[in-house]
Amino acid sequence: MTTINPRATSLTIENQIKDGLALTLADVTFEWELFDHGAMQSHYIERLEDHHETNFQRERDPQGDPWVDLEESTVKAKGHDFILTEFDDLHQSLVSQTGDSIRRRTETDRGSELIYGTSDFKSGWHMTGTTNKDGSVRMPKREHVGIDDLFVDNIVSDTAEFLIESLKGKG
Repeated sequence: MTTINPRATSLTIENQIKDGLALTLADVTFEWELFDHGAMQSHYIERLEDHHETNFQRERDPQGDPWVDLEESTVKAKGHDFILTEFDDLHQSLVSQTGDSIRRRTETDRGSELIYGTSDFKSGWHMTGTTNKDGSVRMPKREHVGIDDLFVDNIVSDTAEFLIESLKGKG
């Protein structure tokens, strides 16, 4: 978990394998109540979907490292060499709104919370990898839900800018 406290706003980033990525905006001063969390969070959902689309297209994990190549036997069985894309359900659940997409906005006693991720059952296997009974790797880990430090920095900047612009409009 990464916690960032830029002046009046606190931003907590948690990477949860079952629920994908949880972005929690909390512990904020009274000015936070003056603007629409929903509009800002909708903006973040679009940015997260775009970010994950880029990672899928580049076949990279959230930190920018390439996914492990598919075994030749897997390519032959699937009929293509696109990683994490047999039927495209997992990919689509992260870059658009499907039945497996997790996009929730809630208010908690800590503040406004945005949950982003996928409920596609294959996600957990790919995030952690799988092993055979003898402990050997069956399927290598290919992380696909998450964000890098640059994305976190952009969220912090966007939040600060959104707050400033909202306060100007309330004056």
